Amino acid sequence: MPLVDLTATPALTRTGADAKSWTHRVDFTESVGGRSGNGTAEAPVVVVGGAAKGAGQDDFAGVTTRGRIALITGPTAGSAVETSFAEGAVGVLVIGDTSIRYSFIPHFFADTIPVLVITESVANELLAPASKTVAQVQNAVRARRSNPAAPSPAFETSVSVRMTLPLTPVHEVEGVNVIGLLRASDPDLSKRAVLVGGHLDGVGTDPSGTIFTAANDNASGPAVTIEVARALAPRRAELRRSVVFVAWAGEEEGLLGSEAYAGRMASSPGRVESLVAYLNLDVIGCCGNTLEASDESAPLADRIRAAATRLGIPFQSIRGGGSDQTTFAKRGVPSSLILWSDIILHTPRDTIALIETPRLQKAGDVVTAVVLELGRGEGP
Repeated sequence: MPLVDLTATPALTRTGADAKSWTHRVDFTESVGGRSGNGTAEAPVVVVGGAAKGAGQDDFAGVTTRGRIALITGPTAGSAVETSFAEGAVGVLVIGDTSIRYSFIPHFFADTIPVLVITESVANELLAPASKTVAQVQNAVRARRSNPAAPSPAFETSVSVRMTLPLTPVHEVEGVNVIGLLRASDPDLSKRAVLVGGHLDGVGTDPSGTIFTAANDNASGPAVTIEVARALAPRRAELRRSVVFVAWAGEEEGLLGSEAYAGRMASSPGRVESLVAYLNLDVIGCCGNTLEASDESAPLADRIRAAATRLGIPFQSIRGGGSDQTTFAKRGVPSSLILWSDIILHTPRDTIALIETPRLQKAGDVVTAVVLELGRGEGP
């Protein structure tokens, strides 16, 4: 599977007489994939609000973006990075959460620019010479959305920055899905299967040596999957449909493991056409007191809700989430992402110390109950 990684620690520096360097994973982090790729940019900063262009909006009005670094304060509309690139930006700074390492998607456009995510505090430092704040620019963006005749939120600054995003070339590595089968005894229904799984990969390490141990995202998912298999094995005689258990590779790189499975798995039970449902376990080891399930399939989400209610576990359904269940939902398999209502991911703080056995147990009990129902030939 394709992979891309950092070759060195990204850098962000204000240049000139008032030079200052900011701290990676504290003041800024990187965005990797698509338009955002390897490179260095050094240029003046131009503020472009939400980077909207079209449909009666133009957040670039009155400024020159070409050859400059676009600072996107938000609220954004559409593909802000792509629009900034189209306007000639050589780099992009966008306000967001800088404490995490976002997934590195190893697919790039032919032409890329470096994109860094910065804190509001850093953005305010960049805006200070213009006597502006992020809050003021965001208010101007909102006013412009309500009234396109309102003043443009865009303005040029006297501040220049140098930003560096050093990436490896995209290269191939071996990714392995781990698959187990609990085959039912019914001669016909055993050819159909309930799929249970979660991704086994994390976001890796930084050049500084920082390790993202990925206990919650997502060692917790395969751990619960294994325990569901352990709980179901002695009850195999109750199953009319088979159960397939999978730990996926490459989720963080764009659902690569589950996509490979869906595209290549040819035997039944297991192939997409044989699947009754997929229950996807992600960030299931902590935190929050409410169990959630995504609603790509309303009947399946209702079944999960009913099981949680019987077990006395608070539950709510949520809009579909970005994990491996989307691979199967888009192919017509009833699917749901199961997780807790407060999550920790993509941070060095995601260690085994955060994992709470009662949450693993409760999630596992719900999944086991649902799989038993489906395996007996019910629903979804």
